[in-house]
Amino acid sequence: MLDTKRPAKPESLSELSKKKPSFLHRYKQLFASRKYNDAVFYLSCFLMTALFVVAPDIARFGFGAAFWQRVADNLLLLLYSYITFLLLFLLLTLLVRKYAIAHFLTGFISYAAAYSNYFKVLYRGQPVLPGDILQLVDGIGTAETLRLKLSFFLIFYAVFGVLVSALLWFVKLPPLFSSGKGLKKLAVNLASIVLVVVLLVMSFGLVFFNRPFMEQSGFEGNSQNVLDIYDANLFFPAYFVMTQYVVPTKPADYSAATMADMAQQIADARAAQADMRDVDVIVLVVETWYDLDNYNATFSDDLLENYHRLAAEGYSGNIVSPLYGGGTANVEYEVLTGLSTSGATAGIISFYTDLYPDFPGIVNYYDSWNYQTYSIHAYTDALYNRVNAYPMLGFQTSLFQDDFENPVYAGSHISDPSTVQQILTTYRRAGVTDSPVFIHALTMQNHVPCERDIYPQSELVDVRNPSAGPLFQSYVPTVATAFRDTDRAIGMLCDGLRDVDRDVMVVVLGDHQSPIIGGEAENEVLTELGFYNQYDATRDFLQLHTTPYLVWTNFAQEQTGTFGNIPPNMLLPNALATYNVRRPAYFDYLRGNTTAMIGTTSDYVVNPDGSVSFAPTAEQQAQMHLRGLLQYDLVHGKRYLLDTLY
Repeated sequence: MLDTKRPAKPESLSELSKKKPSFLHRYKQLFASRKYNDAVFYLSCFLMTALFVVAPDIARFGFGAAFWQRVADNLLLLLYSYITFLLLFLLLTLLVRKYAIAHFLTGFISYAAAYSNYFKVLYRGQPVLPGDILQLVDGIGTAETLRLKLSFFLIFYAVFGVLVSALLWFVKLPPLFSSGKGLKKLAVNLASIVLVVVLLVMSFGLVFFNRPFMEQSGFEGNSQNVLDIYDANLFFPAYFVMTQYVVPTKPADYSAATMADMAQQIADARAAQADMRDVDVIVLVVETWYDLDNYNATFSDDLLENYHRLAAEGYSGNIVSPLYGGGTANVEYEVLTGLSTSGATAGIISFYTDLYPDFPGIVNYYDSWNYQTYSIHAYTDALYNRVNAYPMLGFQTSLFQDDFENPVYAGSHISDPSTVQQILTTYRRAGVTDSPVFIHALTMQNHVPCERDIYPQSELVDVRNPSAGPLFQSYVPTVATAFRDTDRAIGMLCDGLRDVDRDVMVVVLGDHQSPIIGGEAENEVLTELGFYNQYDATRDFLQLHTTPYLVWTNFAQEQTGTFGNIPPNMLLPNALATYNVRRPAYFDYLRGNTTAMIGTTSDYVVNPDGSVSFAPTAEQQAQMHLRGLLQYDLVHGKRYLLDTLY
C-alpha cells in the first residue's frame, strides 16, 4: 500500500541554527556565567598588562638573556610601571565601558611605544622620549619615507593584540565596575574614575618623580646618554621618570632683583660693542655632514677638499652637536638664538615649545636693524613646526622646496648644489637694495635613510675597508659621494660670493652625524663594523657628536684660525665678534664668559680646551646657573633683561 503522507517540509536555516547554535553563539554564552566572565576579565587584565609593560623591551632585546637579565635587575621598577599601566587600563575601561575596546586602546599605547622606540633607536640611536609626542605627525611622515621593515615580534605583537581584543568582545564589566542603576551608577562610575586618576597622579608624583625614592628602588640615572638610562632601567620606568622634565623648572633664585644684578654685566658687554659693521651674513646648516673617520675607510677623493681650501681663508673647527641621527631643529634653534638646548632630556624640540612672536635671537635683532631676512629649506614646511617657527624667529621671507626654481634632485631630496644655487639666486635678488641681508639655509640631500643607485657607477667615490660587510658596500660609497657633493656645494657658495661688491660672511656647519642605514635595513653600518663593541657613550661622546664648521668672508681672508670645539649656540657669537659684525649684547656676554667652560651640549660641559666632561666643576656649575637664569628669563620667564640683551 502506498504511503500517502506528504513528505516533511525541509527545515529552514534559521530553524537549524536554533537547534544547533553557531560557534559564535556558543562562545558568547560562555560569558553568561558571571564566574567565567569575571575570571576572564581579571585574568586577562592582569596578564596582558604584564605584556604591555615589557613589550618595548622585548622589541629591542628579544627574549634572550639580555632581556631577562634586565628584568631580573629591575623587578621593583617593573612593579611600579605595572601598577601604573594597570591603573591606565582600568581608567580606559571605566571611560569607554567596553572592556575589549579598553584592552585594544591600552595595547595600542604599548605597541606604539614598542614600534616607535625600536625604529628610533635603530635610525637615531636614541629612545622615544616624552617630548616626542609633539612630533607625532612629523614622525608618521618620516616613517612613510623609510620603508620600515617590521621585526617578527612587532608583527606577532600586533596580530596577537588584535586577536585577544576580539576574543574579549563579549566580556562584561564585573559588578565592581557596573553596580547600581541610574544616577547611582553614574555617581559610582565618576567616583571610580576620579579615584583612578588620583592614584595615577600619585604614582608619578610619589614614585617616578621622586628621585631619592627611585634611586633607592634601583633606578640608574647617572649617565649622559639617555639610551643608557633606558637600557639600564627598561623602557617604561625610564619614560615615566623622563616625563617630569617636559615642563621647565623655575630656578629657585629667579626674581626681578636677581636679574637686575645681572643687568650690569650685560651692560658692560654692550658698552664694549663699538663700531660694529653691517655685513651680509649667510648661515648654511648642512643636513648630516661630518668626517667619516669612524668607518676606518680610505677614499679615492678628498671629501673635504673645498672645506680645507676655504678654511685656510677663515676659521674652522668642530661643532659639538647635542644630537645624533636627528633633531636638526634644535641645532637651528641654538645657532639662531644663542640659547642652549642642553638639558632637554625629555626630547623637547624647541621649535614646538619655546618660541613666541618676536622671539629673541639674531633674526629679530637684525630685523630691528633693517636687515632683509630669509630662511631657505630644501624640504617641505611640514617638519619641526618650521612653518610657524621661522616667522616667530623673525624671518620676513621663508622658502621651502616648492619655492625652489628648477631644483635638481639627488635621490628623494633636492641636492646640496641645487640648494646653494637657490641661496645665490635669493642673495642676488636681495642685494639690489642697500639693506644688508641675512640668509639662513638648511639642506636636505644627506637625510636618512641612505639611498643606493642615485649616482652612476662612474661618479661614485671608491671606498675601501678590508673588514667591510654587505651594508658597508651597499651604502658607504653613495654616502661618501653625497658628502663630496656637499663639499663642492660649499665651494660653489663661497666662490660665488668671492667677487661680489658687498661684504659677505658665510657660516657653514653640519647639524649632526647620522647612522648610515637604508630604509629597509635592520642594522646600521657602524654596528656591522663592530664600532659599538668598544664605544662608551660618556668617554667617546665626541666620536659621534662632532661636525665641521667654517667661517669665511670675502673681505678679511687674512684672518684665520679656529674657535676650537664649540656647541652650536656659540658659533655666531664667536664668528660675529671675530669680524666685528653687528650682534646683540647677549652674544658678547656668552663669548665673554668662557674661562670656565665654552658651553654645554647634551648635558655635557665643553671645556675651554675643547674636551667634554660629564661632571662639571664648581666654577662651571656657577656659570651654568647664570646662563640658565638668562635663558629662563628670555624663554619662560618675565623677560626682565630682554631689552638689555637685545
